[in-house]
Amino acid sequence: MKKLLKIMILCLPYFFGTQETLAQPRLDFEFGNFGHWILDTGVRVDNEIIWNPRPADNLGLQIKLMSPSSTPKDHLGLDCLPIPVDLPTTFPAGRFSARLGDRKGGNNVAKISSTFTVTENATFLNYSYAIVLEDPGHGAEEQPKFVVNIKDSMGNLATCGEFEVSAGPDADNNGFIYCEGDYQILPWTTSGADLTPYIGEDITIEFMILDCSLGAHGAYAYVDASLGALKINVENLCNNGDTATLHAPEGFSEYLWSTGETTPSITIENAQYGENYSVTLISNTDCSKTIYTNLAPKSTARIDALPDEEICLGGSVFVQPKGVNVGDFRFTRPDPTNPGEYIDVAPIGASAVLSPIKNTTYTIIARNKNGCEGLSTTLKVNVINSDDPPFPKADFEIETLTEGTENICNTIQLKNLSGYCKGGLTYNWDFGDGTKSSETNPLHTFPTTNENTTYIITLTVTSADSNAIITKSVEYNTFILADFSTSKLDCETISIVNSSNICSNSISEFTPLVYSWNFGDGSPNITTSNNEPSLTHIYSKSGTYDITLTITNINEPGVIISTFSRIVRIDLETNVDFNYRINCLDVTFEDLSVQCSTKTTYIWDFGDGSPTSNQENPKHIYTTPGTYEVSLTILDGTESLSQTKEISVTTTETIPDFELDIKCDIVSFTNFTNSCDELTYTWDFGDSSPFSTEKNPTHRYDLNKTYNVTLTVNDGLKDFSISKSFTTGNGLTGYNIPQDMILCRNPSATNTPIFDLAAQKDFILRGLANNNIELPSVSFHLNAPEAFNGLRPLPLEFTSFSSSQKIYARIANQNGCVEVFMFSLNILNTPTVNLIENIHLCSFNQSNTEYDLSQLNAKIFDGIDQSNIKLSYHLFENDAVLGTNKITELNLNAGLDILLYVRSEHITDSRCFELSTFQIRMDNDDTDTNNRCMPFFANTMTPNGDGRNDTFFIKNIEKFSNNTLTIYNRWGNMVYRTTGYNNTWNGMHKGKPLPSGNYYYYFQLNDGTNRSHSGYITILR
Repeated sequence: MKKLLKIMILCLPYFFGTQETLAQPRLDFEFGNFGHWILDTGVRVDNEIIWNPRPADNLGLQIKLMSPSSTPKDHLGLDCLPIPVDLPTTFPAGRFSARLGDRKGGNNVAKISSTFTVTENATFLNYSYAIVLEDPGHGAEEQPKFVVNIKDSMGNLATCGEFEVSAGPDADNNGFIYCEGDYQILPWTTSGADLTPYIGEDITIEFMILDCSLGAHGAYAYVDASLGALKINVENLCNNGDTATLHAPEGFSEYLWSTGETTPSITIENAQYGENYSVTLISNTDCSKTIYTNLAPKSTARIDALPDEEICLGGSVFVQPKGVNVGDFRFTRPDPTNPGEYIDVAPIGASAVLSPIKNTTYTIIARNKNGCEGLSTTLKVNVINSDDPPFPKADFEIETLTEGTENICNTIQLKNLSGYCKGGLTYNWDFGDGTKSSETNPLHTFPTTNENTTYIITLTVTSADSNAIITKSVEYNTFILADFSTSKLDCETISIVNSSNICSNSISEFTPLVYSWNFGDGSPNITTSNNEPSLTHIYSKSGTYDITLTITNINEPGVIISTFSRIVRIDLETNVDFNYRINCLDVTFEDLSVQCSTKTTYIWDFGDGSPTSNQENPKHIYTTPGTYEVSLTILDGTESLSQTKEISVTTTETIPDFELDIKCDIVSFTNFTNSCDELTYTWDFGDSSPFSTEKNPTHRYDLNKTYNVTLTVNDGLKDFSISKSFTTGNGLTGYNIPQDMILCRNPSATNTPIFDLAAQKDFILRGLANNNIELPSVSFHLNAPEAFNGLRPLPLEFTSFSSSQKIYARIANQNGCVEVFMFSLNILNTPTVNLIENIHLCSFNQSNTEYDLSQLNAKIFDGIDQSNIKLSYHLFENDAVLGTNKITELNLNAGLDILLYVRSEHITDSRCFELSTFQIRMDNDDTDTNNRCMPFFANTMTPNGDGRNDTFFIKNIEKFSNNTLTIYNRWGNMVYRTTGYNNTWNGMHKGKPLPSGNYYYYFQLNDGTNRSHSGYITILR
């Protein structure tokens, strides 16, 4: 009966499928979770993506589920100038969507992907996206971007399965709206893909958003997707001769009907059954697909009954009816002014989102595939009046507890602000340090460490009634970072604002901290507290001063928590100076004055009788060539100071000139040619490479060589040239690539594991010190972007709380050459095995014999996972330490004690090992003076009837007639047991031969000494 019931359950979906509601893969997010989507984050470095291990720590920051409880409109869209952009955070036809990325930058990449099998009823992939890109004006390959990939089961792009757009001109060409502040926004856009060629195959769709590759500029996108049939929908063809409407699938950029029309929908007057129509669909990737329909009568649509729903005020219900002969549904409520008529409350379709504000009964009408109305059912939606959120909401605040803790940032109280009008929420906190909690308002203490550590705290809220999963993630820093900014109030007075970061907050919340200020001018230090965010200092002399802030704890005044210094320049007198650059009659002036006052008036007299200028760095166009005396006068509020220089401008000669900037092997050339004519440019880079005609080119050279570069400009009549020589510096050569570091740790140790990164640094630089070159700098970082930019270097004594952590080494020389390498810090537990007691064996008639040491392995590994342990035996301690001269057999001489060393090493790294010792002795009749003999056990038997090794043979068994032998198979089941064993077991169990394999035996001597022996016997057939 149980078997029959199982079959019936498996068949139920098939019977329901006949109602033309065949199950299709779900790609949307309307269940309130990410379902079958896979979430990934990574970092973008030099246009390569380094993916984080799953699950990534920053998932909650980079990938979010947007729900009805989220902010309904994107705030950058609302703030867009000159015209706001209406950008809903959820797809307008649904309640949920996914958001990828953020606007903060940081080289982040976020991706979601889903794999599904294409069926005949699901050949149309419909996906929608709304995108926000910051446009920093980088090169095209460095810009923030959004990518959609559709791949086949081999990972290859499907036909027309790629869409990619980058900030800048590419986004402009794809319909983005430009907003002041260098943002570009694309409102919700729908695209489609034909998957008909892939029926029966697996297809993967992935959405990806990438920050700019230089790290400072961000991007984010909202996405949604669904699957359906790729077909023409017929509307209002209920009788032959009706006026019918044909709708092509949404999501294509162009449509071409067999009638010649180019709109997504067409109207057919006097439509006749049997007529054929087609439409060619052209996607935004310029792929085309033609689909067909034959007008024919359709059966009446029927709809299944719908259960009552209950929502909260302000909430909504997602309705997806089922039925027979269904094309779509009409969602209505009765018209109170026209009995028998209905008012549409949602667009016609396969599903709808209904949001009543009071108890409402809806009428859902099934329509067949010709758009003709059939049977209907009612849906009653009851509305709960509540002040709590109408949808599950995840929210919390962090309160740092500063009293009585060693590190004031380490202990926090989480205040849960989540809610749902129906209640029934469960909570799962992930603190980002490997610990979790299901409490409502947990108290948590992070591990104590000397390092500046950032944790991502994620609260996941699950509702009992809908299984919606909502998350919120917040970064929390358990470090104290001194910081401040300065500004000048007047010539001698500096204003300072304390902007230190204390546990991810400002200083105001943390009373135990003391801030000590050294102004660098010999004046006494002063201290401030948490309620003094700003201060001023007056200097008496001009000069450069180093202001230093030191943070300490009032309870431990001698322990410095953090320091920060900033240099300020004090000028009590104004010195006027300026520079200029001439281009034909155009002259650009640059103020180089050193002045104390922040309230300055500039007066430029260009010497040609033209009006003066009050700009700081003006540009002036002279009308005639000549020599002019230009003066700059500065009024600083107390006096007037001037500087005059003579300049000559001419239109008679083109004067070529350029400057260059060397950074490692890249040289950037800037053209400063003075000419009044339109010019062409030819650059000879001096290395036999092709010439360049750019105005300001960039070129890559070999390192440590001298080059002569020539710029030739032509004004249409004549060439003018200038050459300059330069030498590229040394590159990064001769260093060692960093190796993974291993720290061997006793599993029972309680001390904090500390890696010596100084040793890694020495390894990297090994050998360079003898080459008489300036050594490159080496620093270590937690991620690649910080490594490339030299940010937040790690201390050389680094504390790691992870068994495997990625570290990035930055190697940089004085010429600007930078290399970054990733290596791992791995903490391995030193293998610990069972100790072997001293062994005493017997051979009554022999003076020596061979002993197989492998039979000891069973006892050494008893109860221990041996998958990561490599075991070896050694005769000498030095061999055991080095892991050399391993032995597997031992020649025993009667009456001699032999000391053996057991080495158990980690299979990953031989440097993690443990040594133990035991003695082994064999006696015969002459040497066994204490009657302590143990028998010898065979380790293999071949019960094939040839008279050799047919039984489990135990040498000297006749001396222990009271013995007990028990044998088990690999699952722990006993297959043989006897008392007084005498070498007779032939591998049988219950009259049947046991299969080949290893079997565990336990042998008790029962000679009054409680001695026993265990090991493995292998049956070979």
